[in-house]
Amino acid sequence: MFIHTYKLNKKILVIIAIIVILFPVSKNIFSVYNSTSKSAGIFDDEKICIRPDINLNSGWKFIREDVDNASNTDYDDAGWTKINIPHTWNNLDGQDGGNDYYRGVGWYRKKIRVDERYKDKRFYIQFDGSNVVTDVFINGHYLGQHKGGYAAFRFDVTPYIKVGEENIIAVKVDNSEDEDISPLFGDYTFYGGIYRDVHLLITNDIHIDTLDFASPGVYITQNNVSKKKADIKVEAKIVNDGDIGSEVKTTAYIVDDKNTIVDKLTNTFYIDAGSSYQYNESTTIYKPHLWNGKKDPYMYKVYMVVESDNICQDTVVQPLGLRSFYVDADKGFFLNGEYLNLFGFNKHQDFKNLGWAITDKEIVEDFRLMQEIGATAFRTSHYQHSQNILDLSDKYGFVVWSELALNARITDSEAFYDSAKQQLVEMIRQNYNHPSIIFWGLYNEITISPGPNPYELVNQLNILAKEEDPTRLTTAATPTKSVNDPVSWITDTTAFNTYLRDPKDFASWIDSVHEMYPDKKIGISEYGIEGYIDRHSENPQKEDGTEEYQNYLHETFLIVLKERPYLWGKFFWNLIDNASDIRPDGIGDYGVITYDRKTKKDSFYLYKANWSEEPVIYITSRRFNPRKVKEIDVKVYSNMDWVELKVNDQSLGRKKGKDGIIVWENVALKEGENIVLAIGKKDGKTYYDKVVWNRVLSNDATVSSSVVGIDNDKEFIANIPYGTTVDALSKVVTLPKGATVRIYESDGVTPVNQGIVKEGMKVEIIAEDGVTTKTYTIIEGPISLGKNISLSSELIKGETPSGFVQPSHIVDGDNETLWLGVGSAFPQWWKIDLGTVYNLTDIENYWLDITGNNDVQQYKIEVSSNDETYQTVVDRSDNETPKYTQDSLGVPARYVKVTITGSSLDTGPPVFYKEYGTNETTVRGGLIISDKYTIDMDDKKIIIPSETSIETFIENVNFAPDATYKIRQSDGVTEVTTGNIENGMNIIIIAENDINKEGYEFVVE
Repeated sequence: MFIHTYKLNKKILVIIAIIVILFPVSKNIFSVYNSTSKSAGIFDDEKICIRPDINLNSGWKFIREDVDNASNTDYDDAGWTKINIPHTWNNLDGQDGGNDYYRGVGWYRKKIRVDERYKDKRFYIQFDGSNVVTDVFINGHYLGQHKGGYAAFRFDVTPYIKVGEENIIAVKVDNSEDEDISPLFGDYTFYGGIYRDVHLLITNDIHIDTLDFASPGVYITQNNVSKKKADIKVEAKIVNDGDIGSEVKTTAYIVDDKNTIVDKLTNTFYIDAGSSYQYNESTTIYKPHLWNGKKDPYMYKVYMVVESDNICQDTVVQPLGLRSFYVDADKGFFLNGEYLNLFGFNKHQDFKNLGWAITDKEIVEDFRLMQEIGATAFRTSHYQHSQNILDLSDKYGFVVWSELALNARITDSEAFYDSAKQQLVEMIRQNYNHPSIIFWGLYNEITISPGPNPYELVNQLNILAKEEDPTRLTTAATPTKSVNDPVSWITDTTAFNTYLRDPKDFASWIDSVHEMYPDKKIGISEYGIEGYIDRHSENPQKEDGTEEYQNYLHETFLIVLKERPYLWGKFFWNLIDNASDIRPDGIGDYGVITYDRKTKKDSFYLYKANWSEEPVIYITSRRFNPRKVKEIDVKVYSNMDWVELKVNDQSLGRKKGKDGIIVWENVALKEGENIVLAIGKKDGKTYYDKVVWNRVLSNDATVSSSVVGIDNDKEFIANIPYGTTVDALSKVVTLPKGATVRIYESDGVTPVNQGIVKEGMKVEIIAEDGVTTKTYTIIEGPISLGKNISLSSELIKGETPSGFVQPSHIVDGDNETLWLGVGSAFPQWWKIDLGTVYNLTDIENYWLDITGNNDVQQYKIEVSSNDETYQTVVDRSDNETPKYTQDSLGVPARYVKVTITGSSLDTGPPVFYKEYGTNETTVRGGLIISDKYTIDMDDKKIIIPSETSIETFIENVNFAPDATYKIRQSDGVTEVTTGNIENGMNIIIIAENDINKEGYEFVVE
């Protein structure tokens, strides 16, 4: 069975098959060829010679270990596993989480017999993809080694193959980490194995070069392309591996989509035995039919035909799509002189339970999803993808950013530089003729990790890319923090991986970058967030993993991106969830489609409604069931002319969406089943979507607050404002919808119906269902206790390496629980929102000691009153103290941010769970401080000398900014403004938010 490199029509395939099967062994074994070339009319492709391309995918033996002598022909592999290619040994352990998937050696062996008809031919074994280091043997002879996991590679097996006899192919593959081979790290699984097809190519002695980095050997360069004309140059190296010289005629036939000859470029020359000739011919096509993206992906073809002695010796067929393009710093991307909005996504190549070992079936399935969403472009993150997907991109008009496998960090070694350059040359030469590829991506986020400066490497790669292909644009994906790094601006264009603290910050941030660098060509390479189809919330919060928060983020970015044409490309992360074994559950759930391809998440339809011409009407949060509140907002993604919403047969009216989004607010749900129907009209046709939500009484009994500390795991409410009454509790603590509250004395039995809420009291929350309860204890503690935390990186609840690793444990008052950073590099930070501005006195940090060897972490501490302008108050970048540190603060602030700048644990390559973080951070302070008087913040007492007047006291204390105070008699009612302070009097300080209060009793000595 032969699988040909280039797909022809059925008639051609039948004729080729007959020729290959029936013709006897001779110099014209491949086909016959009419050497009378045509200058016009239909190209007679029945008479070209196609290289036999024998698929070697079936019938392999495999063992997942390194064994001795496996390359020997007499090695006994009877105990090995029978497999077919494509194959990976990480298809299961590479997607189950824990970063423990097998990275090592696997061996493959296969027996092949080459038909006698191919006697005196030349043979090349081709691997389309094998990761990472591959050593190849045939009949015990070592052919060579290939380093790199994403490009095709070939070896000449002619000297060692035995025609008409059995041949043994042995292949050793090793996906171990190697500091000299790019990439070194990524948030995805580095699958081991021969995961793409294996071929045996057969040629005559005279042929187009087969050993040019496994490229087609034919390069078609286009310049000065317009609707009027296109200049074309065709290059190829013609090789004579025979024993005698020969006169050779080489013709490049340019044909249109009807197979009509548009032009032919012929050159006749003599090639000595064992030498080669560089074919280089040019022409101009007038009034060309342009390749115009999805609008009109028109394709020509180039048949490169090599003849000798009036016999066709070799033919290579390559795609040709004529187009011009450029990027304007203010106006964006232009294709063929017209603006084209490049909007799309990033995409990995893996598949659930298959890993990278996918076939054409999976590629076509993914491509249908890519087409359905309506994008105009995509990025092949983070490595060279297969020829199959690029062929489809050519055919259907996608603009492609093809990316080099250079990710996260580099090694400053000659070997690593050589690895990156080799892979870049492979990517460019193997894909040179694909019209869909416009951008060569040189790296992803290599400025994000500590280590060698990548400037020199990127500069060399950019020069090399221009030498290999001066016609296309280079680009790179860089993190937002590297906006001022010179590395970010080496390539022709730049794009940013944009994971900001709040998506609402994106518009101002990207506009500021454009203002700072008005001449730079800026795009967005990544933005997104996890979205789990089984996680939902009526009030989604940052990084809570819900579909609803994922929707919010994508809506925010999409609207901003639509309004900024100066962004040459806009790519979200990610089209489909991908395997990343370094993550807790093994999956990166940033996709808008689940890893198994069975579920399109809500956000998929947001983009489809904005990008696709297909009719879209989709009710979001459809998997949010049951619903536990009486009223909800119903959101529909649609590109209809209008949409009408009906709930239980009651119309809520028609609306027309903006940016594909329509919302009906405060929609009432009855208990039990609710039928929600969206009806829309587009182009005179009616479309529907239906969701059934079951309304049940809520069992949510957890409380929240923006001003006091709450720990829902330990069940405490910390630092209730002084004087808060039972009736006023709802002002500082937010109950779940439909929930009620009861307050008890510290015994948990005696009810409290009025009066002041005090330390030790119990607060029982009864959920709407009347059954579920949760009881909190009122406690006092430092002002940071239980307060809201935000972080540079966050583990989703329930998916941590162990149950005690949670962000909330930073301020839970327990030094035995902890938080670990998530990410591949410094800085890692956490920020405490104290709820109001306090006078800060000091901060304590209980640091991790993972190894038990007194691990040391360096850090800095910043504070802010508005979460915008931060002041550094502590810089311990030279810290050598392990386990516990205490630092004075002495400033007023609401937000306290701790940033780790270095660690004794950061000695190896980056991993997903960095072994740095904190056991506990404690911030102390209050609404009042004093250098003269003793203020006991725990017992709420202020100790002053006798005969201290109120005026003198006020002069010698500092209140938090904008705080007010009241001094009262011991009865707690009568306010005093003058005179001496007496024993038992008290003072109440009221914070700027008018909610937080502190009360202190005076002790006169």
